[in-house]
Amino acid sequence: MLPSIKPVYFISIAALLFSFGCATMPSKTVTPPKQEEPAASAAQPEPQPGAPASVQPEPVKEPSPPEPVTPEPQMPAPRSIVPSTGQTDRSAPRTMASLRLTEQARLLIESKKPDEAIGILEKAMNIDTNNGQNYYFLAEAWIMKGNKAQAIELNRMAGLYLNDDSAWKIKVQQQKERIDKMKSGR
Repeated sequence: MLPSIKPVYFISIAALLFSFGCATMPSKTVTPPKQEEPAASAAQPEPQPGAPASVQPEPVKEPSPPEPVTPEPQMPAPRSIVPSTGQTDRSAPRTMASLRLTEQARLLIESKKPDEAIGILEKAMNIDTNNGQNYYFLAEAWIMKGNKAQAIELNRMAGLYLNDDSAWKIKVQQQKERIDKMKSGR
C-alpha cells in the first residue's frame, strides 16, 4: 500500500518544477554554432599501415530553413442571381446572410407566394437594413397583394438604396410605373 501524498507536497513539487523551467517550453530555438569543416588535404595525418583507421566525425548538417508559408488563395464571395447594390461589403457575413434570404424571397415571389416572401424579407431587413434589394422585393410582394400604399413606400426606399446601381435604378423605376398604374388599395 502506497503512503498517501498530501496535496500540499504535490503542489509544492509542481511549483518548483514550474519555477525552474522543467515544465515550460524554451521561448526560442537555439541553433548550434556553425563548425568549419577542415579541408580534406589540410594537415591530416596519413593512416599508418596496420593501424586502425581513425573514425572521422560526420559533418554537422544545418537544419534547412522552414519553407515560407504561402497563403491560400481566397475564394470570391458567391454571386447572387440578383445584381449587386454596390453599397455594401458583399463579403460581410451579415450582408451575405441577408442576400441569401433575399434570394429565397425572390424565388417565393416568382412562385406567387407573397406572404411567405414578406416574412423572409422582414428577417433579411433585420439582418441588413442597407440592402436595397429587400425593399424592392418587399414592394413586389405588396404589389402582388394589392397594397399600393405599402408598395409605394417600399419602392421609394428601394430607390434610395439602389440609386447607385444603374441596372437596379431601371428596375426600381419600372416598378414605380407599375405601382402608379395600380388601383388604390388598402
